[in-house]
Amino acid sequence: STPESDASTGMIAVGAATDDGRRLVFAVTLDGHLIASDDSGERWHALDPPFDGATIVSLAYSPDDARNHALYVGTVQPIPGVNESEMTVWRSTDGGSSWARWLEERGDGGILPLVVASEHTDDALFVGLAGRVMQPRRNAWQTRGGVRAPLWQGALLTTDDGDAATITALAV
Repeated sequence: STPESDASTGMIAVGAATDDGRRLVFAVTLDGHLIASDDSGERWHALDPPFDGATIVSLAYSPDDARNHALYVGTVQPIPGVNESEMTVWRSTDGGSSWARWLEERGDGGILPLVVASEHTDDALFVGLAGRVMQPRRNAWQTRGGVRAPLWQGALLTTDDGDAATITALAV
């Protein structure tokens, strides 16, 4: 048990049961630590993600985790001198040991909802960002700053007044 295991959690993501019935569980504590359990929550350990001091605002785990073990974390970090933040979606496929920047955008909010559909594909992530619901394009990749990540497409949602809607949560 780690000190983080006694802290209140703000977010939880649970994976599918393994052959022995155990579940991989991830949680974010209210003080911003990412913790994990590989025995259905009996014992916890801290993860050390490379989020550079950004605030974790969302967490999602692939329902098809037996195949791809994809964990997604949304972070927000204010950009000094401007009224914007760096909004980043991170992806791990090894239980949180290593991370890749999956989506990087500037935004003016602290909300970055994530949800993973139960499809047998790596492209099943949906992200709410600045009035858009975004999804990776199938088999379309880009390299930015030496990092390979998917190209994204998204639909802009508007209110009856024509303003961009604020996406606060997603579900499938």
